[in-house]
Amino acid sequence: MVTSDQCRTYSNEHKVLGIAADISIQRATAHMGISRSWTLLASEMKRLEAVIDEEVTTAQQNDFA
Repeated sequence: MVTSDQCRTYSNEHKVLGIAADISIQRATAHMGISRSWTLLASEMKRLEAVIDEEVTTAQQNDFA
């Protein structure tokens, strides 16, 4: 599963590709759109990671109860 950190890395990579001086506007627009999508996915993955951490903690506490 991709992590939120990986998503942010991919977002940054596409942002850099999108501002390259030697590409078409269409390609730049596509890279910037992909960058935004990776950023949104990073936020969702961060939320999921928090939920998973909370569930694991709760399960561990229940195991010790």
